[in-house]
Amino acid sequence: MIYRWFGWVLALSGAIGFLQAGAGEEVRLEQLVSGLSQPVLVTHAGDGTGRLFVLEQQGRIRIVEDDVLRPQAFLDITAKVRSGGERGLLGLAFHPAFAQNRRFFVNYTRIGEDGLETVVAEFKSSPADPDRADPSERILLSFEQPFSNHNGGDLAFGPDGFLYVATGDGGSGGDPNNAGQSLDTLLGKILRIDVDGAMPYEVPGDNPFVSSPGALPEIWAYGLRNPWRFSFDRETGRLFAGDVGQNTWEEIDIIVRGGNYGWRVMEGPACFIPQVGCEMGGLILPIHSYGRTFGRSVTGGYVYRGPSSQLRQGRYIFADFVFGTIWELLETPSGWQRETLINSGRAVSSFGEDEEGNLYVVDYSGSIQRLVLQDPAPDLGLSGELVGDVAIGGHPFSVDFQVSNDGDLVSQDPLSLVVTLPQGLLLLKAQGSDWECVDQDPDLNCNRESPIQPGSSAALQLKAIPGPDVGAEAQVTARLESASGVDPQRAETVVELPVVAGGAVPRTFAQLALGGEFECVLLVGNAGSTAWQGAATLWQGNQQPWENDWLLNGEDRSGTNQFEILIEPQGSRKFVLSGDEVAREGYLKIEGTQGAETAQLSTSFFYQLKSEAALLDSTGTPAPKPEAVYKFPVEKLVRGDTGFAYAPFLDTGPFEITLTLYDTEGNQMGQSTRNFEGHSAEFFSETFDVSDGFVGMLELRSASRIFLTILRLELSGEAFQLTAVPAESPD
Repeated sequence: MIYRWFGWVLALSGAIGFLQAGAGEEVRLEQLVSGLSQPVLVTHAGDGTGRLFVLEQQGRIRIVEDDVLRPQAFLDITAKVRSGGERGLLGLAFHPAFAQNRRFFVNYTRIGEDGLETVVAEFKSSPADPDRADPSERILLSFEQPFSNHNGGDLAFGPDGFLYVATGDGGSGGDPNNAGQSLDTLLGKILRIDVDGAMPYEVPGDNPFVSSPGALPEIWAYGLRNPWRFSFDRETGRLFAGDVGQNTWEEIDIIVRGGNYGWRVMEGPACFIPQVGCEMGGLILPIHSYGRTFGRSVTGGYVYRGPSSQLRQGRYIFADFVFGTIWELLETPSGWQRETLINSGRAVSSFGEDEEGNLYVVDYSGSIQRLVLQDPAPDLGLSGELVGDVAIGGHPFSVDFQVSNDGDLVSQDPLSLVVTLPQGLLLLKAQGSDWECVDQDPDLNCNRESPIQPGSSAALQLKAIPGPDVGAEAQVTARLESASGVDPQRAETVVELPVVAGGAVPRTFAQLALGGEFECVLLVGNAGSTAWQGAATLWQGNQQPWENDWLLNGEDRSGTNQFEILIEPQGSRKFVLSGDEVAREGYLKIEGTQGAETAQLSTSFFYQLKSEAALLDSTGTPAPKPEAVYKFPVEKLVRGDTGFAYAPFLDTGPFEITLTLYDTEGNQMGQSTRNFEGHSAEFFSETFDVSDGFVGMLELRSASRIFLTILRLELSGEAFQLTAVPAESPD
């Protein structure tokens, strides 16, 4: 089950400051208990018994004593609780004087008279049996939840003895009721109440909005989306909270009296409504935020103040529920810096402390783990293997890397694999579970934060095609780096790339207009010292073979979509393609089938009209990276337009193309995302509604490598011309 309360959506990465892990300070998880049902919290009663209390979402509180889970529940209110998704028994706090007064407080969701609502209620433990609670409750506070998600739910007593309550913005998405910024609702807040005064509670006189007209006096801080777990630093008393983001950012905040933490004006460090130019005056930015490359749903934690022999003192420890990564934040003069503590592989729904300050991790799958130190490091090794032939003009080949853990301990530290590619190698893609690669020519830097279990390995595959200038003795080298250290003799590998005969690099002409008044002319030359043999193939959109009537040099070729090409050294050939009376769109691909690496194919592709008026066209080049960005100027004319055509570099499945239009001042005019499956040709004004005379810039983002031709069309009385504009790919 995945919690919708974490509001996770695929998105972008964050700017992070990293620290090197200290030698000999690796952390591992030691299982305390298992067999729980959807646990969401672990805490202690502060009564000197050493017991831990675990919340199960359905409505039970369980006891762990001497590392053993008691079979009988401390409290069972499942009949009252509406559980599921983000609803359920969500919070528990014991009174600071629990040992004397037996009082504790819970936060849960139920169906009230008007629908779903949040309840904060008081219970007492049984005077006859300290391991059982009296099932009768006293409700302190209840309020309506307009949607099923974003219920917050955490409770904690502060150093001042008052009870603090975390509430979400009420749910849905984007805070449709603007609860986070409204002081007339308890939603999207941290509340502060006195449970030791009059019934059912009193509002402390120093709450920030006690005297503010129209504001609810219980509010301590506001502007929160869905604060999931907050805690007080035992030493400083500061209140830390994790606030789950909407689309892009997860954040950690230090909550102060009367603070406004920005939602829904801001999400993390960025504007949300509006997306640019939001008013940030008076808003408190998070001390740390991270983007969707690193996680999708923050789980707030604790500042560690436990035994010094366990974890590092004064570090704030938190996690991401979806990715399972556990981090620690260090406060420095230049700000808060983040370090990966452990890649747990767990659904971390919460953290908790015992009376001594030892830290525990709650795994929503059903267990409680204890964070402890381990000294030894895992035994990592690297190997690489060539799969397929390295043939110029042939099919893609791959280099398969394996990072193996041959030791007895889990590899927890982030790994970095630095791959150096030879000159002239065209990298198509880098793929592997949990690897993230960045092309920094000539090196490819691939990073991994997920753990590698003992006896397991992590695979990374590079797919590539050699260009004509790849040397006959090319090689790929790779180096593995880890914060815990790697044996130098096992951390490097070299994969030889022996080049074999094959022909020339495939060419794709993205814009093929065949038929009607058009004739397509293909000139092919071989500037090399050996013969080149290959074939040209005609394709319709969506990678379908050309099925319409057509002629090659005046000969009927209907029924086939391919023709052979043989060119002697220093020779050339001319091919004229024509169709029937209807002009149709498609693309043309040339591939070598036999030859040698010393063949050098060159091509020119243009159109001519049967009326002898010229119509020129030119093809662009493939993007330098699998995920590429093109930016080029566009113009809407009274009798003309800027168009573009694209076709896949390889026979790939569907992927996304995103178009973004900007005006002359760089302002975004609109955006369109579509699913691309083969070939497309269009004018930019077909997607964006612009007036004649408009000049701007069009950005095209492709999730996979493509061939692109950018064309400027001008109409006249008798003919028109297509002029190729070079595409830029700054990324």
